[in-house]
Amino acid sequence: MLAADLPRTDDDSPPSPVAILPATGDRTIPIFDLRWNRHEQSQWSKDAEDHLLLDLRLPQARVAADLACNSVTAFGACGVWDAQMQDRSNYECDWVPAKNDLRCELTTWAEQTKRQTKSWFELLSGNEIPFEVAPNSPKTLQDFAELTERDETWRGRQVEFPGMGKASHILRLAAAHDRVIHLFGEYGKDDASGPEFFYVILSKGARPVLGYLPSLSLFEDDAASASHSQELTIQRRVAEEQTPLLPVSELRIGGQLSFAVKPLLSAPLTHIYQIAAREDNNRAVYWLAIDDQQADGSPLFSMTKIASNVFRYTACASSRSEASAAVITIQKGGDFRALMDVEPSHTTRENNDSGGFEPPDTENGESPEAQCPYSLHLEWNHKQWAMDDPQTHCPAKFSPRELTIADDGTITAKPGTVDDSK
Repeated sequence: MLAADLPRTDDDSPPSPVAILPATGDRTIPIFDLRWNRHEQSQWSKDAEDHLLLDLRLPQARVAADLACNSVTAFGACGVWDAQMQDRSNYECDWVPAKNDLRCELTTWAEQTKRQTKSWFELLSGNEIPFEVAPNSPKTLQDFAELTERDETWRGRQVEFPGMGKASHILRLAAAHDRVIHLFGEYGKDDASGPEFFYVILSKGARPVLGYLPSLSLFEDDAASASHSQELTIQRRVAEEQTPLLPVSELRIGGQLSFAVKPLLSAPLTHIYQIAAREDNNRAVYWLAIDDQQADGSPLFSMTKIASNVFRYTACASSRSEASAAVITIQKGGDFRALMDVEPSHTTRENNDSGGFEPPDTENGESPEAQCPYSLHLEWNHKQWAMDDPQTHCPAKFSPRELTIADDGTITAKPGTVDDSK
């Protein structure tokens, strides 16, 4: 006989009685699902269905899993909007007699990026279940590069890899010293809206070399920030371990991901490309430099994001754009150099009538110059992307521009709507 009781509470909404059900569908297997409901009331109202998975197969009973299904109702001016942007998760588990375990699939929906992440595991043992690459497909990015080199029909194709999801072959470059470089793009992290980039270097008689390309914003990257440090750490570890460092039991799923490549400079030892990335309606433009003029003889890779049409949710119905190049003028000369007219980051709210950009909040200390356009020169100096000091151009009246990015990376700027409710 199995009975369960919950601790007494003084709440106005005590939990429901505990229901005890077989967890596997086979009543001869002593694994039970203890289930009850409860209600919590605070700034948010939460109805929860709690589950304890109790395993009685051994003399010492153990709780195999503690799960809850939560339904949240938000209140207040900000809570309703913030709740809509919370990530959601769902577990589905089936009993597998051959494994004597529950095989589970976890699906997480990231509202910021509109992507899903799926992962698989055995509930009782805790073992991860690796994602299996399709038959006759490359197992790693290194394999993908070598296969593409042998068979040109694989260029531009997509392959699903563990941890990544679909990885796209973007370009092939025959570089100096008989090296061939292949560039790949895949869905980025759940907290990022753009893709991630990897490259593979093929050399005769040597193993393929895998590398990771940080691709932070040219205008918003802070060398002292945690995100900058994290990207450099990933780059170093990928170079050391020759693996993407992604969970083999996971798969990223997103919108239709595509890339458009435009060569900007092709010299014997220096190659610069513009890469436009698209995922559904989100678009971003990157510049990639591949330079063989290094003292150690190895190629140098450097990538930076110069434009994006993505608005990221911040809080309380507010979203913020990224600072982006609005007009680009490539200048003639010795080294690759461009003049950029930059539109700074702006805020918009979903709950205002106009849907326009908010002017600087001067009452709370925001400087009007923080939302003024500016210009700067960007140059590739064979070591890094170098910028001069920006020159700010503040109009007499707040005049934000709205940017659109075409599939080929062409940027168009037009006057944006201003939120005049403040």
